[in-house]
Amino acid sequence: MQSISKNNMRGCDCVVNLEPRMIQKVQKCLETHVGGEAYFNELDAAIKSDENLLKSFINRIVIETKCRNFVMSGEIGVVYSKLYSHDDIHLLLLPGDLRHDKEIPYNIGRIYEGMEFVFVDDSYYSGKTLNAVKKYMESTGAKIIANYVFYDGSRENKDNVRSIYRYYDHHK
Repeated sequence: MQSISKNNMRGCDCVVNLEPRMIQKVQKCLETHVGGEAYFNELDAAIKSDENLLKSFINRIVIETKCRNFVMSGEIGVVYSKLYSHDDIHLLLLPGDLRHDKEIPYNIGRIYEGMEFVFVDDSYYSGKTLNAVKKYMESTGAKIIANYVFYDGSRENKDNVRSIYRYYDHHK
């Protein structure tokens, strides 16, 4: 498990509304793409390259949940693992492509028994990644207490996902 230092949390706009920044990123992507894989790839890249947005989002989550244990999968987790290094906020990084029914390759037993984690991902659509992460974390004894994403592209919020930007709130 990697950890995130309080020092890395300083200098971020954690109390600023992050939605206008996401709206700007989405609008820029929509100028060149009507949707599809190219749109999502460009949006993901815009999110992952904005260090201030990434750090501000984590700060906001810590303030809202009072939880410093995070579980992430794939590229977004790798990006966060490179931003932080010390031992204040804990990051459990799982493999990517879980939405494609990819198995999590390690059975670590119930080493997180009774611990609470926040799931963070770049986007949410069908809930497949979230469901795979929840199932895995339950096998370790941990509980996912909140789900956060930058971009929610689902028609209905079935999993109580909190997002900075929800597509269908802006495009009916």
